[in-house]
Amino acid sequence: MQETTALYKSIISGPYSCRVKLEIYNREGTTLVGTWNMDKIFNLSTAQAMINDDTQLIGNCMAGSINVQFVPTDPLFGREVNIPRMARLVPYVQVYNDTDTSEWIQKGVFFVDTRARNYTTLVLTGYDAMLMAEADYPSDDESEYPKTDIEIVEYIADYLGVDVDERTYDVIDAAYELGLPIGYSCREVLSGIATLYGANFVITDKGELRAIGIGDIGKNVCYLATEDGKVILIGGETINVY
Repeated sequence: MQETTALYKSIISGPYSCRVKLEIYNREGTTLVGTWNMDKIFNLSTAQAMINDDTQLIGNCMAGSINVQFVPTDPLFGREVNIPRMARLVPYVQVYNDTDTSEWIQKGVFFVDTRARNYTTLVLTGYDAMLMAEADYPSDDESEYPKTDIEIVEYIADYLGVDVDERTYDVIDAAYELGLPIGYSCREVLSGIATLYGANFVITDKGELRAIGIGDIGKNVCYLATEDGKVILIGGETINVY
């Protein structure tokens, strides 16, 4: 679970409401393009499936997704902002009640895949870094093989441009040695390693690569949505932060 403050836990223990904001960066994440709040967001939802069907419970490496409809104008100057190709979409959620307001909780890092106009609004869909793992395992002439499984996980994470979540080291801990995976995609390699440990790989809310053992998977999916800038649903009923 993502660490949250005592204030956050106190708020969600009783009646509360939610709000979201969206930060957009260039592909590399080095330049902030803009921040959009509830007054500009008409709809925002994220989804992450840990298990793809009833027959495959382990070895999954499924990409999370985002869909957002918003007015793409600069809040200060009122002119339309240019959203770069493969821009990073970083949503946040905040909970509050009549007296208190929590910290902002990051809910993923996604990259723009498609865009479409809907009158004055822009509709963007995107996926997290796991989708990039569909690429072939990169040719590696500089390293020596066999490598341990966790070294290969670290190599793939570096290739994807993400960090490895520290909790992964508690799961991938047997140091199995593997040869150079010729003819396999990065996702297939991760899937094979996850299967060895009865686990699945995901990209976390912080945008890091994490292995999750089957026994650690929660009951609720990770999901948030806004409708007409007023209603937010997370996990259907509750907030579930990986």
